[in-house]
Amino acid sequence: MTSLRELSKCGFSLIELLVVIVVVSILAALLTPALLKAQERARDAKCMGNLRLLGNGMLLYAAENDGYFPQNPLSPPADKGLCWDVKISSYVGSACTPGGAANSTYQGLPIYYCPSGKPMKGIPLNKSRGYAVNQSVVRDMGVDSCRNISQIASPTRLGILLEVGSSSGEEYVFGYASWNLEEVSYSPFFVKIFAWRHQGRMNVCFADGHIASLEPSEKGYPKGMVWYWKNGIPVGD
Repeated sequence: MTSLRELSKCGFSLIELLVVIVVVSILAALLTPALLKAQERARDAKCMGNLRLLGNGMLLYAAENDGYFPQNPLSPPADKGLCWDVKISSYVGSACTPGGAANSTYQGLPIYYCPSGKPMKGIPLNKSRGYAVNQSVVRDMGVDSCRNISQIASPTRLGILLEVGSSSGEEYVFGYASWNLEEVSYSPFFVKIFAWRHQGRMNVCFADGHIASLEPSEKGYPKGMVWYWKNGIPVGD
């Protein structure tokens, strides 16, 4: 018969068990930041994929509309009530439901919000927006025109879609037109809604379709992005 002394030799002592627990805790502490970074890189890649798909939708729309990007819902009158997201819906594999007057609600895929953001309270995700369009490509701004892709001085430098949120800089924007900030411009008013969701950086889609991760400038705008040209001079940080 096996003695108790022999059985004790096959098991762990209390000290050995505590050592194992400490080692596992240390390993978990070391691995957790790496796992969180890996998760954020995955969300960042998904966000870039969203913008790439939306950017392609913008370019396909322009290709079938004499080079023009989707224009502001109030101009021309025939497009009243349709924002850029609704106009490109057929190019990105979604469906839309136009609203009345100058408003539109969008029922579609989650490509319109970044997975690193968070939804506004009480607002369904399919009516949320995490991206906005550069105002200079969808309306007459009284500067060198960027509305038609053939008129853009440098498509590789002009940002057309970028990340936005609420005034907290993190939440999505409710999916109605006109007043929901689906358009942004080079103005201090919009700085507070830019969303720097990816370790202090923002993803931007440019007019040639490429995506870049940009850091904020000293003024709070995406650094390295041109908003428009005025008398041939690029405006941006």
